[in-house]
Amino acid sequence: DKDSLKDVGSPAVALDRFVELIGAFWDENGFGVPGGNAGVVKSSKTVAKDGVVYYQYELDKPHNLISAAVTDGQLYVINASAANERQ
Repeated sequence: DKDSLKDVGSPAVALDRFVELIGAFWDENGFGVPGGNAGVVKSSKTVAKDGVVYYQYELDKPHNLISAAVTDGQLYVINASAANERQ
């Protein structure tokens, strides 16, 4: 059990270790694979609020915003996606 994402490592290490951070994109769309179409990490940052450490990621193509935190030994992830093209 981990008490914080910091126990896992840096934001880059956490992204590699937790498939849940990007859901089905990970396996189905080749995330992080050269030529894969699930996007690349545009930016990442660490935010601490009320004693909880959050790792936040912005992915490009498709545009995804991901925020993850561990509290009470549970991993919580929010992933918001937007299409590459305006409808």
